[in-house]
Amino acid sequence: MAEIQEVMNAHLLEHYAFYGEHTGVRTARKHIAWYMRSLPGASVFRHVMNAIDDCEAQLAAVNAFFDRQLELGERLSEGLDGQPAEEPLAA
Repeated sequence: MAEIQEVMNAHLLEHYAFYGEHTGVRTARKHIAWYMRSLPGASVFRHVMNAIDDCEAQLAAVNAFFDRQLELGERLSEGLDGQPAEEPLAA
């Protein structure tokens, strides 16, 4: 979970820098959904995240989601590709 969070943070920061605040926060929504699609609670979070209109708040919400997953001890039971997660995911 922590590795996904780290990769996602880097991706979002680059995304915001490339597209700017207005477009970046809106187009990042689909990227966030892709990263989270197989995670517990992702569909509920997606509805909350889609209402956020600035990069800083969006990034904070994403990190709060992952921090909560880590507090609960959540781990991937399968990789992002749907295959069993036997080894750590490569960045």
